Amino acid sequence: MDKVRGRRVFVGNRGRLVRAFGAPFSGLAGRTLQVVGLLLALGGAGCESSERLPYTRSGISSAGGTTGGGSSAGSDSSGSGGNSSSGSGGSNSSPVGLAVEFQSEPQIDHANSRTRIVVDVVVRDGSGTPLSAEDFTVELLQTEEGETLSGSDALDVESVLEQQATEVISNLNFQLVLDASYSLLQSDSFGAMKEAAASTVASVRETWTQRGGSVTTGVLWFDQWLYHAQGEWGADEILSLTEPTSGTATRLLGAVHYMADHMYAQYEAGVADQDRDRHVMLVFTDGKDNISTLDSTTDAAPPCRGYCGLNTEAECQDGTLVPVCPNETTTGLCSTTEAPGAVFRTFGYPCVDMEAVQAAASAHPNLVVHVVGLGSDVSHSELGEIAEAGNGTTVFGSDSRLIGDLFDEVVNQFVNIQSYGASIPQPQGTYRFGLLVKLAGNSSTQVICSFDYSTLLGIQGDIKGTNCSLR
Repeated sequence: MDKVRGRRVFVGNRGRLVRAFGAPFSGLAGRTLQVVGLLLALGGAGCESSERLPYTRSGISSAGGTTGGGSSAGSDSSGSGGNSSSGSGGSNSSPVGLAVEFQSEPQIDHANSRTRIVVDVVVRDGSGTPLSAEDFTVELLQTEEGETLSGSDALDVESVLEQQATEVISNLNFQLVLDASYSLLQSDSFGAMKEAAASTVASVRETWTQRGGSVTTGVLWFDQWLYHAQGEWGADEILSLTEPTSGTATRLLGAVHYMADHMYAQYEAGVADQDRDRHVMLVFTDGKDNISTLDSTTDAAPPCRGYCGLNTEAECQDGTLVPVCPNETTTGLCSTTEAPGAVFRTFGYPCVDMEAVQAAASAHPNLVVHVVGLGSDVSHSELGEIAEAGNGTTVFGSDSRLIGDLFDEVVNQFVNIQSYGASIPQPQGTYRFGLLVKLAGNSSTQVICSFDYSTLLGIQGDIKGTNCSLR
């Protein structure tokens, strides 16, 4: 498998998945169908300016970093040398088999005659695949400003912070956005998607908790309406999602926009809101958007796809599905048929276009959006624009049997972020700090990444070193 942040890459070669979607709007009637058909015939039009959902968050800067990564000015000793990594998630192989990508600028503060430094990095092999912690070793180095670092400049053990130290751990908010349109059922992909989503949530929770940080998870799924799980769902609840029904459309952009807004509200409320905390959205789809430019907030209440939470036991007896849920003037709460405790809210959404989605994603200071596309019906440009706005990765697969691998590929981009810290007793001044990274079992394959810093002003200049970059 391969992956590139900000570019399109196919995963697998078992043949393209063909959606037997048919005419997605057959059987529907009314004004919405007529307008959708017109938009599709015209190739898809954006929201009218009077209809577009406004996006007016003031004073919020875009997420740090770019899809290309920063350049590496200067260098320290780094094994056998080679070309500088572009930081594009593996588009170029590292000649020495290692590349180090800093996920954000190093955190530096000085108090009580000690300087605390914390760095978050992803170490990749020559193909750009993230390595796990057991695949390499890291030594922390320091010397005087402008001096070349080497292994002899290793910090003493008392200055190195344990990875479980409070100063080093970080928290995670991980949210899934899942395409649940009818095409997934027709291609036998719906069950595989549910299994991959359930496994991913469990794996992410376990991995991040072992590091000492807190984890918040959530699930949103969509067809032409949005369905938002209430509370944190586990594997059983995710697996209980009811099957899609025919005759619906794909509100991909509306779903991503809603989740970006929701995650920003969580951030504002104190969920994973520190500088080094992470908000990660994983988006999965097997098609392209075809209805987000239509406002559905005034339409009839959407199907419940489960039990309505307000109905009596008698009204829901014998597993009879309730046709619709209350609209948003009441509660709009439902629960799945297989896990009645799995409560979700179902609702329409205002008109949004790609511009609004990009604004919502880039306005969240800690958000990264990764996108998984399955099959030949996805729009590579559409998914690429979403991932680029969220400074994330796009991965593509051609077969439903690859869904689990595709999810794993995305998760590896953030669960393999490693954090290292030091608390160094020293006077105020300017120093050079570095990481000596060696491939496990092959110490001759190594990279040294460094940066100059001031105890008062923080990092000075760029990350230095061959195959070293800033995300």
